[in-house]
Amino acid sequence: MIRLGELALWIALPLAIWGTTLAVLGARWGREPLLRSAERSVHAVLLLSGLALVGLGVAFWTDAFPLRYVSDHSNREMEPLYKLTGVWAGDRGLLLLRTAVLAFVASLVVRRDGVGRGWAMATLLALLSGGLLLHLFVLSPFDRLAFNPADGRGPMPALRDGWMALHTGAVHLGATLFAVPFALGVGALVAGRSESSSVASRAGYGGGSSEVEPVREAGERSTHSPGLEDIRRWVLAGWLLVGAGILAGMRRAYGDPASGGFWGWDPAEVAVLVLWLVATALLHTLRIEARTGSLARWNLALVLLLFPLGLVAPVLAGSGLLESAHPLRFGAGALRGVVGFGVVIGVGAVLLFTARGGGGREPGAGVGWRSREAALLAGGLLLLGMGAIAGWGSLAPLLTGGIGEAVTVGPAFFELVLLPLGLVVLAGMGIAPLLRWGRMSGRALARALLLPVAVAGVTGLGLVELGMQDGWALGVVALFAFLLAAQAVLGWREVRGRMGRTGEGALHATLGEFGSGVRRCGGRLAHLGLALLVVGAALSSRGTMVRATLDPGDAMEITTPTGGVYTLNYLGMSTASRGGIWQVIASFRVVRDGVEVAFIDTERRMHAIPPRTTSSWGLHRTAVGDVRILMEGTDEAMGLGNDPDLQRADFHVEYRPFMAGVGYGGILLLLGGLLAFRREDAVDVVERGEA
Repeated sequence: MIRLGELALWIALPLAIWGTTLAVLGARWGREPLLRSAERSVHAVLLLSGLALVGLGVAFWTDAFPLRYVSDHSNREMEPLYKLTGVWAGDRGLLLLRTAVLAFVASLVVRRDGVGRGWAMATLLALLSGGLLLHLFVLSPFDRLAFNPADGRGPMPALRDGWMALHTGAVHLGATLFAVPFALGVGALVAGRSESSSVASRAGYGGGSSEVEPVREAGERSTHSPGLEDIRRWVLAGWLLVGAGILAGMRRAYGDPASGGFWGWDPAEVAVLVLWLVATALLHTLRIEARTGSLARWNLALVLLLFPLGLVAPVLAGSGLLESAHPLRFGAGALRGVVGFGVVIGVGAVLLFTARGGGGREPGAGVGWRSREAALLAGGLLLLGMGAIAGWGSLAPLLTGGIGEAVTVGPAFFELVLLPLGLVVLAGMGIAPLLRWGRMSGRALARALLLPVAVAGVTGLGLVELGMQDGWALGVVALFAFLLAAQAVLGWREVRGRMGRTGEGALHATLGEFGSGVRRCGGRLAHLGLALLVVGAALSSRGTMVRATLDPGDAMEITTPTGGVYTLNYLGMSTASRGGIWQVIASFRVVRDGVEVAFIDTERRMHAIPPRTTSSWGLHRTAVGDVRILMEGTDEAMGLGNDPDLQRADFHVEYRPFMAGVGYGGILLLLGGLLAFRREDAVDVVERGEA
């Protein structure tokens, strides 16, 4: 099976190149038989790349250590689950996974009819051809060693973690999905019909479009991007996966003492955040285009940026050129091959956009400043600005090192610059839904903002009265209250309007509004989730911490910001061995205000292959805050044989307020994104008076 997988890549490459040629000729000459042949090439490449991926998985499962990639990322002691996730624990397997997923989504897209179909198919096949070239000549996962090792070296311990496997897979799969809107945008530009109203109807607007075609004067041309609804849904799918990957990475970092917390502004974290911010900005400006027909050129530019950014940024951050603690590493071959491939794609997209991307109104053209489209545009620009600042901060050592002394910025820079912008975005999430499309009078806007501003003010004053002195935390919670009140005002306005139109009661009108606007409600739920996540992040950083050296039977206390007291009684230490890992486990009983609430363990692990020592937090989670404890400063003989004389250790205890807000906020964010996949009926949009 392993040999078959390697052979499949060699067969897939000429098929992908041949399919690219057929798609180009079919699109240029208008020959449907050629396009159908190219479509069959896509399906063949999917089958062959899937076969190669299965072959690599079999190699991991059967401990085929003569393969260099398997030897580097697995060993005989690894659990079966981590042998499978080891497939994407390094650059070569991860690239193969992305190629197989790209072939899968391409097979879904090639059946789509519309202008630019052939060119979009040619683009996807060209991307597949480039990936297969890298597999065969630069980053082959089937390269063999000159001998047969008795065992593999295994991955870094941090990669033997379910959250890490989910983080890596979700981020890179999401980045791969951005290839579809990229191909649709290239197809539209090459077809030369990006401003034709027939393109919009045939490539995504006709038959089930989620938006209402804006009213135009006679003879005015539509400036919609082709396949706008298709592009929106694929961008949203990638956005969801990248967001899920970020949340999984935050969860892994929260349990890893080496990370210092759930977010540390590591270049690898920032690279993924920049990608997510650009995708978020695009989703908002696509909404404007769907309503008004403006920003078509702007949105096409962002569509063409997303895929090469998602290809290059994670590799560059993990290549070693930037100082990163992220465990996933990309070698020199990946740096040269993948980054070079991404640069070629990006330069080609820029040249194509420059030559064929004319038309469409520029950002802000014809937009009244007291309007929902103005708020969405401002939010999109702010998100792009935050992404640019974060990207520059991470790349500063690389960009400045070649012209003089390297400039390095730390977390303080990101927090000083990005946190104020984040608060502005948070406020905008509350203001934008209260605005109407088109123009809104100042008096009407003031009336709409009156209750939310009052609620935010009362909340802020109440928190000050309760003793909260931290300005950032105070501002974030007050803005969250503003957002909740704004959503309540908007919801009541819509329910009252439906009651007036249909004569329904309040309950039936509320249920009817949700049923007819699932996608709209999904967007609002995502906004609430993001705001809750930000509140949790802001409050959790204002916790308390103590350290102590304990013997079994000793106890230590930690006081919460609200005055509660947790007592942690050290029960003793034990040892265990599992999967080639020697574990030293310290057990504690947790008591809050005299009431026993939990038992938790903290561990130190000694890994044999590769030799390394790691630790993990013991965690007690509640809705209002987390207590976590870490064993540190240990003796090598500590705990061996469960000897009672070798159980003294140093411990670090933290209390993190409202960490649950980060988790629940992330869940709401993803759930809202899933609901936003729903296509709204144009009739319902008209009935709500939003068209």
